[in-house]
Amino acid sequence: MSLLVVLAVAFIVFLYVRMTRKARREWLQKLDLPGRWLADSGNENTDSITELMLTGQLDGGEYVLQQGGAVQRGQWRLAGHTLTMSGDGSSQSFDLHLFKAGNIGLEDASGARHVLLKAADNVVALRDRSRST
Repeated sequence: MSLLVVLAVAFIVFLYVRMTRKARREWLQKLDLPGRWLADSGNENTDSITELMLTGQLDGGEYVLQQGGAVQRGQWRLAGHTLTMSGDGSSQSFDLHLFKAGNIGLEDASGARHVLLKAADNVVALRDRSRST
């Protein structure tokens, strides 16, 4: 009887771990963080993030950050809802919020918020927009 209870508990734990991993994978695919992120045009703060380029996997890799006229490079990693960027001898963490696909918010430790939109660099214009129609 005790062997049956142990097997049932092991099976429940296995299902829980499997569902948790699947939910995390779906969350990362929905975020789609690797790519070029640009500041929302409504953000006028000079110390805000103007551009963030993330490369690598869905949950980590390399980054290039343009903020307040300075450029930082290093490694990034996503753990839960915390985006950590380490490089140039410093590390900063942001609380990540997904508003909708291609629209995220980053909040730093001081409470400053940055809204970023994913750049659609692979879009090809079908018409020449410089000419009037």
